[in-house]
Amino acid sequence: MNEKKPTLQEVFENYKLMTPLECFENLGWEYVRRQDDSGWDDIRCCDEPVESFGFFGTESLRCTKCGKGMQLMTAPIPTSNCTSGMISYEKVEMPTDGGYGHLIISGV
Repeated sequence: MNEKKPTLQEVFENYKLMTPLECFENLGWEYVRRQDDSGWDDIRCCDEPVESFGFFGTESLRCTKCGKGMQLMTAPIPTSNCTSGMISYEKVEMPTDGGYGHLIISGV
């Protein structure tokens, strides 16, 4: 039986999933785009560098002053200081467009 899986956006229906750039702009963060267009450097909020962390790379970003942040929802999601959870790829249709999987979070 081939049941249609909900999309990641449908799972988070009360939130708008965005690209990293859309998150930066919505959070009011300053950043420098790399010349080779492969990402961003010097991401800042409240005149200080934004803290980045993750299990397999940069999956979460947060301002240590005001608490504004963003989380990649297709990667491990922190549930405590030493554990994480993941959304099941078997139950949810994950984005394939390369970017729409980030969620603005605050006070993480």
